[in-house]
Amino acid sequence: MEQNYANLSPNHVVSTIAQSRSIRFQKKLCKISSNKYIAKCFIPTRLNRVLNNLHRLAEGFSNNNQIANRLIQKIVKSGNKFKVLYSNRIIFSSPNGEQLLMQLRGDFNGILTFIGILKTYDCMLSRFTLQCLFRNCQGLIHSIIGDHLTQKSLDRIDFIFNFISDADFLAYMFNSKLTLNRAIIVEIIDDLRVLVRDGLI
Repeated sequence: MEQNYANLSPNHVVSTIAQSRSIRFQKKLCKISSNKYIAKCFIPTRLNRVLNNLHRLAEGFSNNNQIANRLIQKIVKSGNKFKVLYSNRIIFSSPNGEQLLMQLRGDFNGILTFIGILKTYDCMLSRFTLQCLFRNCQGLIHSIIGDHLTQKSLDRIDFIFNFISDADFLAYMFNSKLTLNRAIIVEIIDDLRVLVRDGLI
């Protein structure tokens, strides 16, 4: 994304260029920190446990450790880039950025609610609602930060949401016969609620 400096004062140009370079540097760091071994050093304990548990579910569903690794790596990388844009207030410079962010938070809380319902009582309607909430979040993230990301980064976000909103994955995740999954989901929900409460996500 190119910046037009024609109508800016010299000092503003220098400041804008410096910020742009800083953001690019931070994005490059995101690639490094997406390595699962390095990520453990930077990610809060509860969030790391959420990712580990999601990895267990993804691997159990796909029966493929590499796919599960890819999912977690993409989540870490995308989450870090979102954090960079949020920390540098780039999100708030977008039209309706703050409003869209509030909608995203609302849908995320809705996701937590429906996961909580499904861990107790699995039904197709609730899973369908959860799918819709995931897709809403996917669309909102595109709207909020899409202009600041490459197509590769956008594809990464789509991979994440396409995986976790997949009907077969959700059916596996909430299968009442798989008691281990239920224990994993309970831990994920508990950790996510604490992370939201503490403002860490």
